[in-house]
Amino acid sequence: MKVENIKSLTIGLLLFIIFLQYKSCNGKQTTIIKEEKGNIEAVKPEVITQIKVVEKGKIIPDNRLIKEYNFTKQEVEKLVNEIAQIEAIADSLAYKENEAKELLKEYAKINEFKADLSDDKIQINVSGVTFKNIAERVKIDYTIKKKNVIYKGLFIGGEFGANKDLNQFTYKINADYLYNKKIYKGSYQRINNDNFILIGGSIKVF
Repeated sequence: MKVENIKSLTIGLLLFIIFLQYKSCNGKQTTIIKEEKGNIEAVKPEVITQIKVVEKGKIIPDNRLIKEYNFTKQEVEKLVNEIAQIEAIADSLAYKENEAKELLKEYAKINEFKADLSDDKIQINVSGVTFKNIAERVKIDYTIKKKNVIYKGLFIGGEFGANKDLNQFTYKINADYLYNKKIYKGSYQRINNDNFILIGGSIKVF
């Protein structure tokens, strides 16, 4: 093979390696975590309190239904009207039906409930709003608990190079093992007629 051809081949290989490195650095790298399914033992929700939406005969503009549970103003107005209708029915009952009155008024309350669920992987805090014993909204806050993840993998690669005059060549075969943010390296390199074995390592700095 002519020297000019060798030079052209070497330059081409170097440009190709640079291109691959550029694509690798600019590409998106993702780590796929295996999907896990499970269940948490059911718990009985705890009723926290009755949510107040009316004060002095008027709807509170920034009431908790709007601020925390994504109700619209129109939805709150509809609930308030329903409460007024049910309470009017309750008040129209005869005195001897006092127990039914209380049941109706209790039925017309806007209540908030909560439940906390947890296992070794996740903490879930559930809260919500009920009206007429029907859940109107449910809100979930969760925390994924901290855990140690070990990353490991074996990488095989190679390098090819030449001096600036492109009349002496070298090649190198690499094997890298990744384990928990540390890289253990081993290489075989041929320079002229000499053989070299290299070992080393790297750790993640940031």
